[in-house]
Amino acid sequence: MRNAASDTKLRQLIAACADEVIELSEVTCCGFAGDRGFVVPELNAHALRRVNLPESCIEGVSTNRTCEIGLTAETGRIYHSIAYLLEECSRGTVSGKQS
Repeated sequence: MRNAASDTKLRQLIAACADEVIELSEVTCCGFAGDRGFVVPELNAHALRRVNLPESCIEGVSTNRTCEIGLTAETGRIYHSIAYLLEECSRGTVSGKQS
């Protein structure tokens, strides 16, 4: 279940750690379906078939590990957890941002 207040807080957190945030409105689910995407990769491919990331998008962030796997596989960009983003941000090494 999604919560608008927590979504807003996550967006603010990500924006504080990245030079640019690209949110794809046409993607509401990566289609990996828990661990189902490991045995039926077509689910993931179908859910993300219309994704067209701009060249400036070099990596992504997700709050779910299997979504990270599916998004990485289908988009060709590396997706990390929000914890990874925070770690990198605390070191001053995210998306060209320096502290």
